[in-house]
Amino acid sequence: MTRMINFGLTLGILSCLLLSINIAEAKRGIPPGLSPVIYKGIKFIASHWPKHEKINGKKIDIWYVEGWNVEKNSKVWEKEVYRISIDNFLEYDVQMVFITSLSIEKDKLVIVNERGKKYQVDIPKNILKE
Repeated sequence: MTRMINFGLTLGILSCLLLSINIAEAKRGIPPGLSPVIYKGIKFIASHWPKHEKINGKKIDIWYVEGWNVEKNSKVWEKEVYRISIDNFLEYDVQMVFITSLSIEKDKLVIVNERGKKYQVDIPKNILKE
């Protein structure tokens, strides 16, 4: 009888520990501090959430940037920066790769993601104000 009580108590404690581990795993939020960049009358912003596409049943996250006319507050440009193929057998939020910084270098928009990968995008001349 004592063995059954000890076994039940041990099983209960292990169950509580396993549940607490799952509860402690927090979902990721948007990384803080990503500021837009304003250049020649255009405000460049990075998407906080990707667009989604399915190719042959596989989910793809598309991370992009937008250009907004500051005077008119209207979107004048959008550009895909990178794609992430999503594995259905892994948690979705741990596969997300957020854009962490935007800057301008020699008329190019420079985008860096949280993995440290750097992308340079040509800014169309026709949207810029001189």
